[in-house]
Amino acid sequence: MTSRILRLKALIEHTGLSRSAIYDRLDAKSPRHDPSFPKSFQLGGQAVGWYEAEVNAWLAKCADPAHKVPAPVRKKPITRTRTRTAPAHHALHSSQSSEQRDTHKTLGDLIVEGGKINSVVEKYLAMPTWTPAMGALLANGVVPEDRCTSVPSHARGLDNVKLEERHPRLIAAQKLLDLFFADEEDGESVPSELTPLDFYIWCDESKVDTVWLRHFNAVARITKNEEDLSGAVFELHTRR
Repeated sequence: MTSRILRLKALIEHTGLSRSAIYDRLDAKSPRHDPSFPKSFQLGGQAVGWYEAEVNAWLAKCADPAHKVPAPVRKKPITRTRTRTAPAHHALHSSQSSEQRDTHKTLGDLIVEGGKINSVVEKYLAMPTWTPAMGALLANGVVPEDRCTSVPSHARGLDNVKLEERHPRLIAAQKLLDLFFADEEDGESVPSELTPLDFYIWCDESKVDTVWLRHFNAVARITKNEEDLSGAVFELHTRR
């Protein structure tokens, strides 16, 4: 039986779910993951679709009083010690990885390192345009190849941290790039290049938030932003 194919925009309208809620239900690592939610399939390139019949069956199941939506899995709080390591995407607060971080760095050391990060950030902000892949990488603290169109398997962070294959920053960049192309509508292509401001606006409208996006905001002064006083942010304040 042939079923009409729904693109993401039509799926959002059909189910009443937001884009993030849909991807949460598809993401096995999300606490809102729903294994019964209809699976998407490739239509060619970055385009994906869902069969309307499968979506309608899922909606009917949700409306059944006997159907119980799985409760979000709540992780037990982790007892943190003073020797804990920070997540990789928070590496902005030091130019070294958490495993290599020197806990005895002086404020002067942090400001010098922060100045190096800010110089790199300013270089990319001065570019007239980015590719979507460049934007996705920069938003996650990864140095992109000029005019790149995909996320590499290995890279270096904006804070000079070496990023190996399957590093959390690279995984996050790939998810962000997939999300960007998921906005593609039937018969309408996404831009191959866009200005840094346009990419930031897209992230803001898509509710994408990373520590690196907030820092790009702080450097460019796009909006008022309350940020932790990392070395990079503190260095900005010493300029003003």
